[in-house]
Amino acid sequence: MLAHRVSWIMHFGDIPEGMLVCHKCDTPGCVRPDHLFLGTGSDNLRDQTIKGRRQNAKLTVDKARDIRNRYAAGETDMSALAAEYNVSHACIWSVVTNRSWRYS
Repeated sequence: MLAHRVSWIMHFGDIPEGMLVCHKCDTPGCVRPDHLFLGTGSDNLRDQTIKGRRQNAKLTVDKARDIRNRYAAGETDMSALAAEYNVSHACIWSVVTNRSWRYS
């Protein structure tokens, strides 16, 4: 078990199913309880995006959700979606198959 998760359990109790222990300070090795918070995968991605830690990513949580919704609605031309979002075909495939951005 990772140290920050152990710290959470020691200070606050069990981690609810499906929740992550995230860092306010953006330091993965930090175990200070006042630097930790619980969140979903989507919360963690949103926090990363808001703080600019995902600035190299071409997609956002909203764009990944939009791609997944459009694909599910029948827009299955991954090359067209890739061109529209300025990403690779492989990136689109990863989004629609929940290999990446799975918490969005």
